[in-house]
Amino acid sequence: MKRITKFFANISATILSMFFLILTLSGCNTSGTNSTNGDNSPQTEQEATLALNEMFTDHMVLQGNKRVNIFGTGSGSVSVTVDNETKSARCENGEWVVTLDAHPYGGPYNVDIAMGEQTKRIKDVYFGDVYLIAGQSNMEWKMKNSNDTSDLTSELCRLNWKTSEKIRYFALGSMSGYEYFSPEDGWIVANKKTNIDYMSALGYNVALNIANEKDRAVGLVACYQGASIIESWLPEDICAKEEYAIPEAEKHPDHTDPRYTWNKNGILYNNVFKKAVGYTYSHAIWYQGESNTSAAEATIYDKLVKELIARWRSDLNDAALPFILVQIADYEWGDAVGWPGVQAAQAKIPEETENVKMVVSRDVCVDDDIHPKDKRALAKRIAALIE
Repeated sequence: MKRITKFFANISATILSMFFLILTLSGCNTSGTNSTNGDNSPQTEQEATLALNEMFTDHMVLQGNKRVNIFGTGSGSVSVTVDNETKSARCENGEWVVTLDAHPYGGPYNVDIAMGEQTKRIKDVYFGDVYLIAGQSNMEWKMKNSNDTSDLTSELCRLNWKTSEKIRYFALGSMSGYEYFSPEDGWIVANKKTNIDYMSALGYNVALNIANEKDRAVGLVACYQGASIIESWLPEDICAKEEYAIPEAEKHPDHTDPRYTWNKNGILYNNVFKKAVGYTYSHAIWYQGESNTSAAEATIYDKLVKELIARWRSDLNDAALPFILVQIADYEWGDAVGWPGVQAAQAKIPEETENVKMVVSRDVCVDDDIHPKDKRALAKRIAALIE
């Protein structure tokens, strides 16, 4: 009988040992606290991975003479060092933001980020002017498709090539799939023709003017989509206001063209513009309107642009962010009422909104092509408005 009792006792002990072994291997904790092992369990501060927002890469341009944020994900305390200045912040809910004091124009610098024993270095960083270049196809229009490419092989361009290297380009992405650059490419340096070919012709020429005249680096953040309506660049709650309700039949055809899947309220706002939030800018340059040139839309276009300016300034945490609007050029096949109506609406906005300027394009653009191919004269006008 004793042997039987001892036999079952041994079996019970073995089973109990195996039970605790299984618990240990599966990451369970008998005390009721969460284990740090296993794919679905929380990580400790030492195990969390230091990560940067996708806009922070080698060759970037940070806005000069303004406080700027560097941000990403991780845990614990994060420090950022640039030009012998170090600032720190603690992560909250897995996210961190370190704010650097305003820094004069210049570079190149390294930016060093540290979290515990993990470190990252961003190289070839300049403090310059950063422009958010936004709108539809005339802002998207590439250097390779313009009449400006002759300058790339001219003596003037060779003399300015060192200046061109201070122009950096970051593409937020495109919903059409036609954009050559993507956020995964990081900041692109305008140091060779194959890079410049796929940059916005208007944006590049503005940057070249500024870099030459002011001897500073220029960062271009590309936030555009060809054939886009303004409502797609606005959040849905604004578009849903009754005062902006227009029957579909009275809207420009681009609203319902099946090729333009992005032309729904809030689509580009959520999928493209929001990627730009958190970065610091000198100016926003807005060139859009052709896809809203029905007669009915012209009556509300100025209100929608003012809504966009207010919301984007709020999202970018810069209530005084300067906006430069490009008035759409004349177009002989445009709606006889809606086209000049949008032009008139655009002209009203600077009169009614602080820190907004407008450039006229009709006298430096052809009127028989909706995509004027020479952007140089227009770029000079925009650059002249940037203080």
